[in-house]
Parts: sequence; structure tokens; C-alpha cells
Amino acid sequence: MFGFVCSGVWGPRTLSVPVCRRRCVKIRALREEEDKEDVGEDENNRNRPFSPDSESNGGVPPDTSIPSSGEQPGSANEPAHRISPFASDMNPSPNDLPIPVEKLELEKSKEAVVAESVDRAKSQLRRLLPYVINLDRQRLKVEKLIKFLEQQGTTPLTNDFTEMGLSGRWNLLYTTTTLGTPSTGLRLRKVEQEFDIEAKKIRNHVLWSFLDEDCHGQFTIVINYQMVGSGRLYLKVEDYILKPKNKIPEDPVLLSENLQRALPREFFDPDNSWLDVTYIDPNFRIARYMGKRYAGVRNILDRVAVESPQSSPNSEQQ
Repeated sequence: MFGFVCSGVWGPRTLSVPVCRRRCVKIRALREEEDKEDVGEDENNRNRPFSPDSESNGGVPPDTSIPSSGEQPGSANEPAHRISPFASDMNPSPNDLPIPVEKLELEKSKEAVVAESVDRAKSQLRRLLPYVINLDRQRLKVEKLIKFLEQQGTTPLTNDFTEMGLSGRWNLLYTTTTLGTPSTGLRLRKVEQEFDIEAKKIRNHVLWSFLDEDCHGQFTIVINYQMVGSGRLYLKVEDYILKPKNKIPEDPVLLSENLQRALPREFFDPDNSWLDVTYIDPNFRIARYMGKRYAGVRNILDRVAVESPQSSPNSEQQ
């Protein structure tokens, strides 16, 4: 029979294998009973309300981040302050965060500065244009203001919005093209551009006075237009109409030639050209011509504020 040498209180002893097996089984049973008692005490402590003077938990509150099996979300046993288990609640996206008041005020101040700069540029153009006499320094300053307004302007989203903005009468204030040599006996009293969005027509009106023959009247260029893009129009001349008011001039051909020399070329003959709306607001507009004939030529126009029957080009037709 095999045996093991065990050290005891009274010295080493030799035990048989069956005796050692029985003792191991007994020790294992005692350990299982102790584990069951520990588990029962943990369950009692978990259901017991927290008390600072409690000796069982040593003054440490139980973990309440996860409710027990008997608790329901939103019940009275749920703690007042819980960390949300959803990551989106703990880490909201930048779009969900409120915009700081300082940032909103900064954006508003930037918009106000830009709007003030645009108004100042338009005011400078209105003061400067009547006195431009083709000096290089004057033209450079005008072109600088034009480019600034074009950079700040926005193109209308649709063709309908573009036509709504163009509709009505506009005074021609300035052109970047080179004018011809006008006749000393011809006076241009008013040069206007009318957009008729219902008929899809542009009418360039000119009120003239021919001093050599003491007659005056109206000259109209009728143009068909077609929207071909965002803020772009294709122009096709339909007709030229000369209407003297008080008497017929002795030489209508000479009068027509004088009008052609006095008017901007893109205004007199815009046939087969494209017109871009580079800046527009309710009362001010910049137009840029495209194509081989007038590429890069710009017109500055101001909306007719009040149309009186005495000064209107239509009054000349009566």
C-alpha cells in the first residue's frame, strides 16, 4: 500500500491514500458552504439602503450605476443622476451644440461691415461717374469699385429671380467701352434700358435733341433676350425705331449716324452677344457683356426711382 509523508504537530506521519482522499473531499465541502454564505451576505447588502454608520459596507455606498434586476428605468429606486449609456448623449455632434453668442455677434458684425462697404462703394460710384472724362486714374478707380461690388454680389438662384430683379427701367450711368466722336449738334437727354419680362424684350430708349434742325424725339432699340444660364442672357436685335416728336428731320440718315456715334456700341448694337448680371440689388446693377464683340465691357445702371409723364420716354410716343 502506498502512503504519503505528512508533517503534523507531533512530527512526520505516514497516511494512507484513502484517508487523504476523504480529508480533501471534506475540505472542498466546507469551502463550498463558505462561498454560499458570502453570496447571501452580498445580496442582503445590495438590497439594504445605504447608511453612513453601516458596518457591513464600511461606509461606502453601493454601485448604483446599473439598476438591479427588480428596478425599472424611471422608478423611484433609480438614482437622480445617472450617466447616459448612449455615446451620442455624452459626445454630442458639433451641429447639436449651441452657437456661442460671441460668434453670432462676430458674424453679424462682419455682415454689417460688408454691407456698409458695399453702400460706400455705390455712393462713390454715383459721385464719381458724372465727372469721368476718360482719364486713366479715374477709369482705374471706377474699375476697382466695380470689381469690389462684383465680388460681394451674389447671382440669383433661378432665372425667374433674375428676371424679377431686372424688370423695370434703368438709367445708364457709365460704360467701360470707348465712345465715338459725337456730333456737336446732337444732345442725348436721357438713356434708359427697359426690361419687359412678359414679352422677353429689352428696349433701349434714348431721348434726343438735334439742335441743327431744331427737332427732338425718341430713339428705341428693340432687343429679344433669352435666359441661357444663371444670370446670363442671349441678346438678338429685333428693330430700330426713330420717332421725332415736333417735326421730321431733313436728313434722318445723318441723325441715325450721329446717334450711333454718340451711344455706346454695345448699347446701340448688342446683336448676337451675351449679357451677364454680375451685381444686382433693388436699385443698382452692373452688367458685363460676353462674346467676341464686347468681351469684358461693363455697364453701370441705376433704377429709375420716379417716372413722371413729362420725362418718361413713353411720353414721347404720345
